[in-house]
Amino acid sequence: MYAVGFLNARGGFYAEYTAVNADMVSPIPGGLSTEQAAVVGGVGLTAVRGLDDTLHIQPGESVMVFGASGGVGHVAVQIARRMGARVLAVASGEDGVALARRIGADAVADGRADDVLVAARAFAPDGLDAALLATGGDTAQQALLAMRSGGRVAYPNGVQPEPTAPDGVRIDAYNGDPDPDAIARLNRLIEQGPFDVHVARTFPLAQAADAHRALGEHFVGKLALRTG
Repeated sequence: MYAVGFLNARGGFYAEYTAVNADMVSPIPGGLSTEQAAVVGGVGLTAVRGLDDTLHIQPGESVMVFGASGGVGHVAVQIARRMGARVLAVASGEDGVALARRIGADAVADGRADDVLVAARAFAPDGLDAALLATGGDTAQQALLAMRSGGRVAYPNGVQPEPTAPDGVRIDAYNGDPDPDAIARLNRLIEQGPFDVHVARTFPLAQAADAHRALGEHFVGKLALRTG
């Protein structure tokens, strides 16, 4: 079993044991390890809330996932593909590009080395239908010029700097709030086939400070803490 819980009203941080609402508990999706399940809840729900509930992705649409080698992004690439979209993944570095290709992106651009706007226009000559921005910045903002008129952009609250949409493009910020329905949708999407939740490094709980320092370094996927 695995569970999702955000914003404990009592505060607190990492713990060896915790109590969660039973509605937020479900069997680990088939094919995932316990470690992968431990890190997928937050990023998976953020991806589902963005792609399904905010962007309303439809089969055949062209979608750009910016930040595609990060925690939210690499899960979003796989979910968008399972929703029937064509996905341009904008990843970070050679290892990020390799991850994006491995998880099934239709096209990949390196946000550090490539001209992302050129890549996006080549991928969708008539304009991108939608974009999920898991990270912000000048390159992400520039890439939005490849959106078609009437296109949609979404980004999780907390992305900085906050992106702005070109004229004629809708942009929405959202939260990855958990509820039983969203968790069930995430589980169903994961179980459609092999799903790669990439854990870059795992730290024992006693080394939580080292894990936080590692957040400032380059890595792909997710970092994990192990209590046992």
